[in-house]
Amino acid sequence: PVLLMERARWLALADMPPADTKPYLLCYFIGESPAYWQAARQTAAEQGLEIRVLPVTEASYQQNLPLADGASPTQWLGWLAGAAAVCTDSFHGAAFATLLHKPLYLQRRYEEDDPESKNSRIDQLLRTCYGDMQPEDADWDAVDRNLENERTTGQLWLATTIMRALLCG
Repeated sequence: PVLLMERARWLALADMPPADTKPYLLCYFIGESPAYWQAARQTAAEQGLEIRVLPVTEASYQQNLPLADGASPTQWLGWLAGAAAVCTDSFHGAAFATLLHKPLYLQRRYEEDDPESKNSRIDQLLRTCYGDMQPEDADWDAVDRNLENERTTGQLWLATTIMRALLCG
């Protein structure tokens, strides 16, 4: 459902961070892995970015990094929209980074052989939106075309499903 709404409509809802905020890599991690923070620090250093954290886990609070703590949904969206890049292990973090045209540095939360794995959602997002591109170096025109194709398919499915429910209900 996140992908059914266009970028401009999401941006209109975003409560952006303060205008004087320096360019930043936004970190949004659902899982707890020291490797996430190592990758984020390396990426931020390579890109010349500060790190901002939308904290979810205890590890997020222990990194001694600037926090966007207590962000409302519109502020959460604004921190994503204002980022120079996004580092996440979250499907929704990845989906919004994609919609908002943010270079995406994806961390895997699950091992491929983990029966609890939810990697398939992220894998499908990557295949659908990026194809063979790396999400940190995306051609946003191509990503938008792919998103529009999926959006059209999704909206048609939703309209058909609702119509069937009304006719059969």
